[in-house]
Amino acid sequence: RLRAYLDPPRIKLETTVLDASPQVNFAETFLPGMLVLALMFVSQGLGADLWKEHQMGTLRRAAAMPQSLGAFLAGKTLAAAVVMAGVGVAGLALAWWLVGLRLSRLPAALVWVTASGAAFFLLLSLVQMAASSPRTGNLLASVVIFPLAMLGGSFFPFEAMPAWMVAVGKRTPNGWALQQLKGILEQQVEPQGLGLA
Repeated sequence: RLRAYLDPPRIKLETTVLDASPQVNFAETFLPGMLVLALMFVSQGLGADLWKEHQMGTLRRAAAMPQSLGAFLAGKTLAAAVVMAGVGVAGLALAWWLVGLRLSRLPAALVWVTASGAAFFLLLSLVQMAASSPRTGNLLASVVIFPLAMLGGSFFPFEAMPAWMVAVGKRTPNGWALQQLKGILEQQVEPQGLGLA
């Protein structure tokens, strides 16, 4: 009796996809924010180096040199930019390996990461030097970094944040740098716009 229902089957299953939502790549979403966060932490460490130079008397000797103290600080900034470029190479190589980032986007992204890292170094050095001691400077830099990272898309991507938080986060220095980096990686930023930035 069952053979009449089972062979051939009386029910035919047809499937249709109504709305195919794009798959979210976890690495592609989080890597730019993590790279900007790494730049901020490296900047904090390099900014603390100025306190060591102060304690060892290097800054006092540098002030007595024929070159200006500005030249000494420009050299420190250039050295920090080289370190940031190294961090950028490592982070972008990881993005190339995990996400399959196109090689044509890497040079502009590396230039942006290096420039952003140097700017973070200057900003966090200024914050640390405003403190009265190295320990206070480190604490003050942490107090600045963590809220910026929280709002600026490093801990949570902008796509996962409420609209009011995104509006605030995109106006932070790291949020703005992150937006530009994502635009470079997605080829949505023109070279002249990047130069103005």
